[in-house]
Amino acid sequence: MLSLEEQLHKLQEQLHHLQWRAMDIAECVLHEALKGTELPGFTGEAVQEIISQVLEKLEEDQAQMPDYACKSSGAAIIHAKTSPSFWNTNGKVFFHSLPMLNYVRSPEVILKPDNHVGNCWSFPGSQGQIFIKSSLAIIPRAVTIYHGISGRRYNRDSISSAPKDIAIYGLKEEEEEQGMFLGEFTFMAAQSLSQTFQVKNKHSGFINYVRLQVLSNWGNPEYTCVYRIRLHGEPAQDGD
Repeated sequence: MLSLEEQLHKLQEQLHHLQWRAMDIAECVLHEALKGTELPGFTGEAVQEIISQVLEKLEEDQAQMPDYACKSSGAAIIHAKTSPSFWNTNGKVFFHSLPMLNYVRSPEVILKPDNHVGNCWSFPGSQGQIFIKSSLAIIPRAVTIYHGISGRRYNRDSISSAPKDIAIYGLKEEEEEQGMFLGEFTFMAAQSLSQTFQVKNKHSGFINYVRLQVLSNWGNPEYTCVYRIRLHGEPAQDGD
């Protein structure tokens, strides 16, 4: 007979699966329901905006799940395996001619909840990587990526430093060369501030580390900004 703790863990696992499934179903239903439908007073772009807002709300709800890449819970950046920080030649990173960053921020900033505009970690160029030690051993289910500036609120130049294509790997040991491939995703910076991506490999087993490899950004040749990363999954039980 399962203990109370084991029953709770099983219920949490079932709830997580239902959340991911609900997200997939909601997106399919919305697109099918509105496909080819003409709504009086609404353009095609307006209809797509409605769909995006609904999906964004669902993503926000999913992001309420436990975060195993949170510094206050014990997660940490492995600096030796993380790209160096970007040093602006003028000592500042500017946003709309206003100085937003007058010193180099540590990559630890991406493990904290304060992701207001300008409070990000930057690395040189459009490609780099972040190596994170999870607060607990988990079976990874999803990652949530944040950017502090949405293309809906600002012009396209303001999101040029946002990550675009991202590959994710899970590792049991820090010394592993490659790790288990968990998926490759595109962060649509013009759509929403935060986006949650389900991992593609559902049989990765437990991991203690995650490596996020940024393959490209949205056009900034000098640097890429990462605001926050959240790691979702199912924690290991004693004896696993």
